[in-house]
Amino acid sequence: MRRVCALLIGGTICAAANGCLVFVNLDLTTGKTPYEETVLTPAKSWWTDAKIALIDLHGVISKRYGSSGLLSGGPGPDPVSDMREALGRAAGDDDVKAVVLRIDSPGGYVAWCDMLHREVLRFRKETGKPVVACITNLGASGGYYVACGADRIHAAPGAAVGSIGVIALFLNLEKLAGKIGVETQVIKSADKKDMGGLWRALTDDERKVMQSMIDEYYGRFLDIVLAARPGLTRERLLPLADGRIVTAGRAAEGGLIDRVAYLDESIAEARQMAGLDDAALVTYRRGGEYKNNMYSQAPQAPVTNIFNVDLGEAFGAHEPGFYYLWAPNR
Repeated sequence: MRRVCALLIGGTICAAANGCLVFVNLDLTTGKTPYEETVLTPAKSWWTDAKIALIDLHGVISKRYGSSGLLSGGPGPDPVSDMREALGRAAGDDDVKAVVLRIDSPGGYVAWCDMLHREVLRFRKETGKPVVACITNLGASGGYYVACGADRIHAAPGAAVGSIGVIALFLNLEKLAGKIGVETQVIKSADKKDMGGLWRALTDDERKVMQSMIDEYYGRFLDIVLAARPGLTRERLLPLADGRIVTAGRAAEGGLIDRVAYLDESIAEARQMAGLDDAALVTYRRGGEYKNNMYSQAPQAPVTNIFNVDLGEAFGAHEPGFYYLWAPNR
């Protein structure tokens, strides 16, 4: 985008310098276009109007406030509003009889994960349409948290599930600043106003405050899982809720998911739950996105370890916060 703008501006200047009158009509808007329905697999029978909607949750769960303007890269991925919009489309279409959530996410901000989980629950309550979550690659921490909003949770044989827990990172540059002669002067209303800041370590009392918040968020995570998995007891859950990720098979044995299943099997189960013998498979895309089958997905993020995880949004700018996030390299 930046290169295109530079070429257009440069060309305009050169043309003007040669005495040419040039009118340039640039569309510099960076807003997203509305979702459009795309048929991935048509129904077998031409008279069948029923549809199953495939909705993606992909990447770090955050709310990105991207800059806009002539030289900006435009808004980035926004899983929160994207999923809400897609669920809204599925809710408003009477022909959509069930939803499959395709999840490939390491989690993200506590607040946004909780909001997405609530959106899935609300969709189920208001529409009565069944929702099947299928973890195709990674359903860790907040990714699994959102899956707990579905009627049933599946995971592909090669998927990783779990990482039930909370994390908050605080960078401390106090010693480095001292070595290079940088001194930070802070004026604050109370002693804890700058706790977690870059320029000093946490005190013991501040660490207790932060830990109490972590414990509260962790307790809520456990409650969400137990509410979604009625056959799972707290005693059985806790050994799997120490932050570890597990295979799909181990997740099924431990009661974290209903069964190990590929995406097409999850779609078939959603169709069965809706009482359908036949249905088209549809998804929602924006203009310029290409999806021609159920395995087509959004543009890929940089690879971290063996999973497709872009953690730059969560930690790249040292953004403060609490996370339901699997971040093994941070």
